[in-house]
Amino acid sequence: MIIKKGDNREADVSELRRLLDCQISAKQRFLIERVIKCVSSGIRGEESSAYYIDFRYHDSQHWAVIHDLLLELNGFVAQIDHLLMNRFLDSYVLESKNYYYGIKISPEVGSWSGTANPTSVSNSP
Repeated sequence: MIIKKGDNREADVSELRRLLDCQISAKQRFLIERVIKCVSSGIRGEESSAYYIDFRYHDSQHWAVIHDLLLELNGFVAQIDHLLMNRFLDSYVLESKNYYYGIKISPEVGSWSGTANPTSVSNSP
């Protein structure tokens, strides 16, 4: 059963596109366009993951699905792309990633790096 669908993020992209109509420098334009591409790519990734999750669990009486869950506590915020929970309270938290620029998976288990902007992000055990 689907408890919550993902939130619509088109307003975020529209606001970024509106900024392109303002008096901005070439560097600012470049940065905004890059953010638009990254955000749009992320949206596509989450929607694609949600499609496959929904296809499998839409009619399930044993699984509940929550997409785009926002949790707030004492000023801290966490966002979960997809939460799956069965009737025995087995829970799975799924994070969708869809990189516009690139990702490299290293031979070491659990090690990866991505280039989403001029600075690299990485995860290693």
